[in-house]
Amino acid sequence: MEIEIIEVDAADRVVFRALGTTAIATWRSEAPARLGPCFAEIELGAIDWSDVRVVSTGEESGRLLRPRSAGVAHHALPFALRATVEDHDQHGVAQLRVQGEVLLVDTTGEAPDGIVGSTIEFAPVDIELYPYEL
Repeated sequence: MEIEIIEVDAADRVVFRALGTTAIATWRSEAPARLGPCFAEIELGAIDWSDVRVVSTGEESGRLLRPRSAGVAHHALPFALRATVEDHDQHGVAQLRVQGEVLLVDTTGEAPDGIVGSTIEFAPVDIELYPYEL
């Protein structure tokens, strides 16, 4: 997925734009992060269903507004993602659609009945970026 790195710190943390929002992630590459566009796989940490809010089955997925931040200096960048659950398997992997992109996310806890097709909101705890070249 194409992302844009807008800030880098010495601890391999980056501020990036993708999926219609801005977030902080850990850069997972031997090559240092550079400002500007690049391709990277976005990996979200596991989400617990008890931390997910089911919005509805009819809303479009996409970003949610979040408070402004001074960037990487803030260790936590509070925001939430809104996504449509396209699938959820017996191993706890959810297939989410966010801004037209598909993300696979490990889940814990009991999934709500009828979750497939629903729009959910959740705050990712850990985000990691794995850069690649096309």
